Amino acid sequence: MGLLLALLSTQLLAADTLPQSAENGSPVTAATISQSADIDPDINPDVDSSIKSGIEPDIAEDPAYPLLPQDLSAWQMALDADRVVKTVIVLLILASLVTWTITIAKSIQLRQLRQQFTQQSLAGRQVGSLQEAAEQADLQTGVGQLLLNAVQEELAMSPQPIDKTGVQERSLSKLARIEAAAVRDMAVGTNALASIGSTSPVIGLFGTVWGIMTAFIGIAETQTTNLAVIAPGLAEALLATALGLVAAIPAVLAYN
Repeated sequence: MGLLLALLSTQLLAADTLPQSAENGSPVTAATISQSADIDPDINPDVDSSIKSGIEPDIAEDPAYPLLPQDLSAWQMALDADRVVKTVIVLLILASLVTWTITIAKSIQLRQLRQQFTQQSLAGRQVGSLQEAAEQADLQTGVGQLLLNAVQEELAMSPQPIDKTGVQERSLSKLARIEAAAVRDMAVGTNALASIGSTSPVIGLFGTVWGIMTAFIGIAETQTTNLAVIAPGLAEALLATALGLVAAIPAVLAYN
């Protein structure tokens, strides 16, 4: 009986040791913790959850440390950007639309001209005289019609008897001028592609610089280097750079 009373008194003393040591500021050893197995681990669930998440409760709840936005899509970043970055984004989107409009229009135009040239070449090989060429329906449009008109004008202005060699040389000279005029007509709009290809990266770079400046201003105002403060400005900067490249690369390829 005396031995049993001694064991019970020892356990009671061990249970009282942990709270007393915590109040007195004495260190808690592994033996002390093992003796306090009856302590409930769910007494402070907030601390337990913060330890699991790796975030200190006071930092996570502090408004000076805002959390990252849930939506980091390109559309949402464009909506959240300031006026300067939004202006850059709108300009680059318009430049990209102009690029694709000119590219598609010129592709259709070149395809039609190629088909027309093929038809007129085949029709021209089947005629044996200028009169037969004038009667061909395929030669009544485009460059073929211009060439026939030039040859007929030269024949009408040439003195009798007609010098075929002189008429041929003058007709070839007119053909060269007709070809140069056709090239100029086909090149309408390509200067815009060259301008977009050369200026879009610079405009995107301006948006990048402005976004980095915004990020630095956010760091100075919050006095923190938290990623949640820096990331939005850097994301806007990278978005402006990406849009500049999206507008410039197709423009350069289409122009060449």
